[in-house]
Amino acid sequence: MSTKTLPPSILCLALFGLIAAGSVGCASTEKSKTDVVTNPEDVQRKIEDFHRFMVWELFDRASSSVHPSYRETFLGRYEEYGDDLNIVEMEMKSLKRHGPKSMRVEVEQRWYVEPDMSVNDERFVEIWKFSSAGWLLHDRMKRDEWRRREKERRESEASSDSEDDGAEKNAEDEDTDATKP
Repeated sequence: MSTKTLPPSILCLALFGLIAAGSVGCASTEKSKTDVVTNPEDVQRKIEDFHRFMVWELFDRASSSVHPSYRETFLGRYEEYGDDLNIVEMEMKSLKRHGPKSMRVEVEQRWYVEPDMSVNDERFVEIWKFSSAGWLLHDRMKRDEWRRREKERRESEASSDSEDDGAEKNAEDEDTDATKP
């Protein structure tokens, strides 16, 4: 009985094929990790679950979607109301990218606090960020508060830009002064 061996060229091709297949598998795994960040369906599903827990008044369950640095504040806000707070409905109005790994969500919330049965309609802005723990809520505030913060942030950036421009102008003035006799 004789054994046949494959020619070296075929062995090289087979080895190359295995290496190429392995690198494609690794690339697809890496792609799936980045898709979680760029795929709005993932964050949308997480947010919808969070809102469902809020409507069902399962604040402890909802807090599992809240970043640990914000969790105590979040739970404290809802514990203040006790059983008197009733969230009737939460509807996501917009979901927009707010940075490379961040989403800004606008939510229409209908709620009331017993014994007053007047239903309030308010817009809230939520900031969700992606990390190794997945998508987590980092901040939640009324839309008016978010607008005020954004305005302050823009003004602060504008003033720091103008300060930078002033520093550059002073540096230019010093350069021209240095050339005077």
